[in-house]
Amino acid sequence: MRPSSELIPSLRTLAQELDENFASPEDQAVIELRRILLHRIADLEGIEVAAANRDVYDSGESPA
Repeated sequence: MRPSSELIPSLRTLAQELDENFASPEDQAVIELRRILLHRIADLEGIEVAAANRDVYDSGESPA
């Protein structure tokens, strides 16, 4: 599995390409795929933040 630092930009690029190449408001499959991609990006970003906070707390530093 790729690290989220590589996966997030790839998913963003894919979502952008969907917008640019399949921008039909009636295409529910593309709309749903884009929604899933954006939720996955949000999940991965949340995991990154949680992991960074865990590392800060484990090291004894005060969070920013």
